[in-house]
Amino acid sequence: MSRVKLSLNGRWQFVPDPKDQFRADSLPERMEEIEVPGSWEGQFPTEAGVFGRAWYRRTVEVPPDWKGRAVFLRFGAVNYYCQVWVNGSFVGDHEGGYTPFHFRVDPFLESRDRVEVVVKVIHPAHATPSFPEFSYQEIAGTLHDMFGYSIGEIPLGKQNWYGSVSGIWQDVYLEAVYPTFFTHLLVTPDVDGSQALVRVGLHDPPLNASDLFLHYRLLDQEGKVIGEKKRVPLSVALGESHSPDRAMQSPFVELPIDGMRLWQLEDPHLYRLEVNLEENGHERDTLSTRFGMRKVGIQHNRIYLNDEPLYLIGALDQDFYPETSYTPPSEEFLRDQVDKAKHMGLNMLRCHIKVPDPRYLDVADEKGILVWEELPNWLRLTEESGARGRETMTRMIERDFNHPSTIIWTIINESWGADLVGKEYDRRWLKQMYHYVKRLDPTRLVVDNSPCNMPIHGRNFHLRTDLEDFHIYFQIPDHYHKWKAWVRDFSQHPSWTFSPHGDAERTGEEPLLCSEFGNWGLPTLKDLLTDYGEEPSWFRTGVDITIPHGVQRRFNRFHLDDIFGSYDQFAIATQWQQYFALKYQIEEMRKYSSLVGYIITEFTDLHWEANGLLNIWRRPKVFYHYLQQFQEQDVVLADWNRINYWEGDLCRVSVVVSHWSRELIQGCTVDWNVSELGVSGTITDVNVERAESRDVGCVSFVVPQIDQSMRCRLHLRLRDPKGRILARNVQYLSFFPASCRKPSVPSEPIWVHDPLELWDLEERMSNAGYQVYRTPEGNGAAQPPRIAVAARLDEQVVQFLEAGGTVLFLPHSPADIDAAVLSRTSIRVRDRRARIDERTKEKNPWEGDWISNFTWCKHEGLFDHIPRVIDSPFPGELMDMQYYHVLPNQVLLGWSQEREFSDILAGMVVGWVHAPVSILSQCKWGQGKLLVSTMRLESAYGDDPVSTIILNNLLRYITGSRFRPQKDARAASRKPTRTESLSGPAIIEPIEQEFEDEAAPVASGGGVTPESGPE
Repeated sequence: MSRVKLSLNGRWQFVPDPKDQFRADSLPERMEEIEVPGSWEGQFPTEAGVFGRAWYRRTVEVPPDWKGRAVFLRFGAVNYYCQVWVNGSFVGDHEGGYTPFHFRVDPFLESRDRVEVVVKVIHPAHATPSFPEFSYQEIAGTLHDMFGYSIGEIPLGKQNWYGSVSGIWQDVYLEAVYPTFFTHLLVTPDVDGSQALVRVGLHDPPLNASDLFLHYRLLDQEGKVIGEKKRVPLSVALGESHSPDRAMQSPFVELPIDGMRLWQLEDPHLYRLEVNLEENGHERDTLSTRFGMRKVGIQHNRIYLNDEPLYLIGALDQDFYPETSYTPPSEEFLRDQVDKAKHMGLNMLRCHIKVPDPRYLDVADEKGILVWEELPNWLRLTEESGARGRETMTRMIERDFNHPSTIIWTIINESWGADLVGKEYDRRWLKQMYHYVKRLDPTRLVVDNSPCNMPIHGRNFHLRTDLEDFHIYFQIPDHYHKWKAWVRDFSQHPSWTFSPHGDAERTGEEPLLCSEFGNWGLPTLKDLLTDYGEEPSWFRTGVDITIPHGVQRRFNRFHLDDIFGSYDQFAIATQWQQYFALKYQIEEMRKYSSLVGYIITEFTDLHWEANGLLNIWRRPKVFYHYLQQFQEQDVVLADWNRINYWEGDLCRVSVVVSHWSRELIQGCTVDWNVSELGVSGTITDVNVERAESRDVGCVSFVVPQIDQSMRCRLHLRLRDPKGRILARNVQYLSFFPASCRKPSVPSEPIWVHDPLELWDLEERMSNAGYQVYRTPEGNGAAQPPRIAVAARLDEQVVQFLEAGGTVLFLPHSPADIDAAVLSRTSIRVRDRRARIDERTKEKNPWEGDWISNFTWCKHEGLFDHIPRVIDSPFPGELMDMQYYHVLPNQVLLGWSQEREFSDILAGMVVGWVHAPVSILSQCKWGQGKLLVSTMRLESAYGDDPVSTIILNNLLRYITGSRFRPQKDARAASRKPTRTESLSGPAIIEPIEQEFEDEAAPVASGGGVTPESGPE
């Protein structure tokens, strides 16, 4: 009889013990029930964050034929520390929340048929704050939990971001085995030798094992035996210095594989290996495992899978689940999410600083998707935390060694838990860990520290790594130029990715990839309420601009419902913005042959973090069907310098092909067309080597005469010599009639006030046909100007206003309002370009590079003749890439969006509709009227159609009858509310006490789509 398992999953008795008042032999007779596996936070959400200790109890009947066998109680993972009793006897304890462990319990069963298991679990994570926000080292130095653990020195992963996970969160079972039994079965695929190298671990092998032999059987995916090795002596399989808990130190037994079939992404073939322990011809134990024949390596800055270059297309997966947190709801759920990942073109999931449930990897193996695993982080590196990290990593590798899907290990993420910048000890420890992991598992790639540039702590770096990766976040379209420059710099293998302390071990072979980037797209409340049935508990998590709770009320209170119709329509617009941002960022990276992959942040939304490709329930966002076009091994893309063109302009767009597939791209063509304009063409003789990206030609045409502005699709199709389409893509371009260049008020004299001579707007407007003057008197004009365009709000402009003039004020710095004027007005200009304001050292919520901002406008009137992104009956719209020349670096404070919305014509919110702020607003000033915009309209006026049209529209608006501001800019005596605060970010109101109907209805099928939709 071989090993037999008895699952203990299911309902257990459960009691919290916050005061540590219970003992194993004095538990309450009546206890609550809890589902195992699963965290207690998920099942007792209102209380779980306070008790920190709890007891489990379960009674089960043991089969009578288990007598005389070794019986083990096995746990997949328990977070964090547990003590275990069986039938009233203490059997052991375990520390560590992510990897499996076991206790031998047959000595405690005696002659009983029923077994009572009692487990006490302690999780000190409840002592941590809910959101560290880059203060890891400081927090770690001060937090000590009441159980005696230093909270900063235990592996937590991101539990202090998204909620702690306590208790028995993976499978529990009893297992009966022969007293000498297998502990490990590890298979190293030797692809070059067409063989599997097998190592085993054996518990309690007898000193004289002459009667014990191993029998190896190799089966293919259909269950057919394709290889066998019989009667292998135990001494050969184990070696002389066998350690039962370290099977990785055992010698190899070689198993040839005739007709070897590789594990590949498109054909994830799995073999099964069975090993039997036989004594005198009788089977005593059997252990089996699945594995795949695949190899991973790097050479000349490329990643190779089975000796073929591979472009990594991945997403960061936090591996949390909507109601069960760490524990996957089912294998079906996991299969569905991998199917969706592959549908979007992904070939990798980066399981982020946590150890996945084994089922996660089983499904990845079967479905053919790669996995990047990471060690859960602690908060500070000490001897104790380093030892815990080493032990956890060792057990991770042993547990997951046979999974072909796992190809990368990461030790540290973003220097969390290690001060690489400031401490030589931490850097030395990390290099030692890299070499330790490589010795333990030379078959995979190892990343020492997956680095980034931290706003407070500075840039961290690599010391010794197989991959040269880096994390960066830029808001798109606002900071598209920063992304473009960063990618160009990163593509050159810059020095700043490695330690500047002289202790880096850089080989020059490391492949480059951007392993975190992304933008937000808010989920619809309709979908969340459909799945949860009520407001999810995580709506009250996060900090400041990341708190979801009250989003519907904020949306309505800030009057965004007036211009978007409903929150869900607004959320859909943010998802399209996320799509176009990702498209731009990915295509910019694909231009460079030196970049070999990327990881999008992130696969799914997680609680308040809304940058997922799917929502938290794995429901697709609106762009789900369109991502794959530019997420393939071969991509054809438009490398544009302009996307806005006047009629009569020469439109020239370079075409780039990025080629990584097995297809031969020789003698190919790229067909292109803009059907809305009736233009088309072909680029011939397209030849691209594998693992190369290159410019293959140019789309070129003169924009024909048009009657109205148009947002058009440039279609690109890469075809082989037989006409077969190898890749296709779409680039949106906008075209504008020449009539939109004409001045809106050509006969109106305009004073252009630029005392520091920072602009050339005076000349540009004059060339366009405006009557422009350098003084408010308009020397030479038939009558003095009644309107002005000002770069500075100073005493001269104030006098002009108070005399009844109308001013368009275009500030680009807080200093553009004179100090003397500042004291007499509520208007403020605030720079948004850094997460931390350099002048005030305060957090700046409007930067948008990590928590995205959403810049909106009231399209009707002021933004006429600019094509709309979304076909909607409502006047509100998010400003997309068409506005790339004008999106502002500054914002305006002093207008209450709640009470003065009619005077706000364009603005911005951040995250979950927080921090409302203006970029285009109007007000009265004495007898005059003032329109203020931080949009960058002057620099590209005349050249860029959008800049030109907006400025023309604004000038027409301030001279017309519709310009009737209500706010008095001089009324600064009232104390500002929290949302109007001038000294700090206008972020958050107190959390409301109840959840009202926050799901405004939207059309079935996901709501509105971009005009005409991507191809």
